Amino acid sequence: MLLTQLFDVDVIDANLRTRQKKEVFQVLVQRLADTKRIENPQRILEEIEAREIKMNTAISPGVAIPHARTNLVNKLVGSLGISKKGFDYQAKDGNPVHLVFLLVSPLQNVSEHIAAMAQIARLVETPEFYQKLVEASTAEKAFEILQTHEQRLKGR
Repeated sequence: MLLTQLFDVDVIDANLRTRQKKEVFQVLVQRLADTKRIENPQRILEEIEAREIKMNTAISPGVAIPHARTNLVNKLVGSLGISKKGFDYQAKDGNPVHLVFLLVSPLQNVSEHIAAMAQIARLVETPEFYQKLVEASTAEKAFEILQTHEQRLKGR
């Protein structure tokens, strides 16, 4: 699973300005709708929120992977939001979240969904990747950072 195929420049918001988790979900789901990757943003937003109610999706300090598996998409899609200041995600560790990798996948495609989440988790364990991505000033720069670090991870 190449995250650079999932998170291209069109689905990266390098300057999230909202400070509320629900609004972040709305922005990232709308990005998917605006780029024609999804057709029913309201229902997908509801599924993302329902999943979040079951269990908070913050995975490490500063990082969250809100996600849903649904019959509303035919393939795995995602969007990435970067908040310079961070925002309260109600994470168990109490830390603000700066990076939000939103994923939506088909019900029947469990392996690709899990592979994408695992790849994100491996990348954000690298402090240099995390810091550079938070500091990225544009979607293009964020994509370049993602591409560089994904290639390094493949080389291990």
